[in-house]
Formats: sequence, structure tokens, C-alpha cells
Amino acid sequence: MKNISLEIERGEFVAIIGPSGSGKSSLLYIMGLLDRPTEGKIYYKDREIDLSKVEALSRFRNEKMGFVFQFHYLIPELDLLENVIAPQLKLGKPWPEAEERARELLERLGLKGKERRQVTEISGGEMQRVAIARALANDPELLLCDEPTGNLDSKNTERVMEIFEEINAKGKTIVMVTHDLNLAKRAKKIISMRDGEIVTS
Repeated sequence: MKNISLEIERGEFVAIIGPSGSGKSSLLYIMGLLDRPTEGKIYYKDREIDLSKVEALSRFRNEKMGFVFQFHYLIPELDLLENVIAPQLKLGKPWPEAEERARELLERLGLKGKERRQVTEISGGEMQRVAIARALANDPELLLCDEPTGNLDSKNTERVMEIFEEINAKGKTIVMVTHDLNLAKRAKKIISMRDGEIVTS
């Protein structure tokens, strides 16, 4: 990537589009502090992020950011409830509070009654909804989504997009990488990339 200068406002729903290899996911991973830029700086609420402190970065991500990927990356050894509890325990939340939050999110995402199911016992659309619940578990300020509907049918894609629109309407900032222009148009702002550069925003 080159010549990237981008500012995301609080409460925005931003879609990043572009052909394969244009740098969409790379930009998202840098924004989410999962990758480091070769040069330049990253700011969060006007504060420069120190990219050299690995443990501090990990905690910052857990506290401030939620991630939804094309593949759900749920932990198969844990049931659905435990998958949503796990990230909360990392931040030191007591189990009873973490469980209450997890149950609330799973119910909100239409999974009430399935909390104790294993990952292998649910559909792909349900897995992605669990992944969204997990991403929201610590009430992040920023939700970063990389092709979150890429493996879903049209019905589940619509359900996921409705969830994103609902939480964005409540003030959550969302940045979503997608190859689907129709989905991108449902965001409030579209950023187009080509050959590692932003061509329109």
C-alpha cells in the first residue's frame, strides 16, 4: 500500500471495496493493529498508537475493537456460550457477568436456546452470528469486518447486514471490507481501493 491517509469518524459505517489484491484487507488489518505499516503512524482518538508494545496492543485490541472475518474462527472445543464468554475473561470480567453478557448477545442475534450447542451442530449462518456476538462481547468502540458475508447465502447475508445496520444505528463504528457493491451501498461511506491506493472516498 502507498499514500494512504484515512480518517474514520466515530459512529460511521464505512465500506471498503476494490478488486482482489487492491489492499482492502491489508488496510483493515493495519487499522485493527494486526499488521504494522512499513511507514507512517496510526492514531486512535487523536492519540498515536505505540506499535512497539505487543502486550499493550493486544489489550488495546481486546478493549476497543471487535473483529468479524469471512471464516468464523470459533473454538470447536467450546460451546457457543463459551465462545462468547472467552474474550471477556481475557479482560478479567467475572464469569457470571461474562455469561450474562454472552446470553444477552446470543439472544439478540437469534440464537436463544442454542447456547450449549457445539460449533459443529449449527449452520454456517449461525456460526457467523456467534462470531458477531463474540466480536461484540467486550462492547468494542470499533467493529472491523473482513468479507463477513463471503461464505453466506443471501438470507443469512441479509440477516448479518441487518445486524450491522442495527448496531451502527446505536452508535457503533463499523468498517467493512466487501467485494459486493450492493452491500457496500448500505454503508454510509464507501472507500474504493486499487493497486494499494485509495482512489475514491
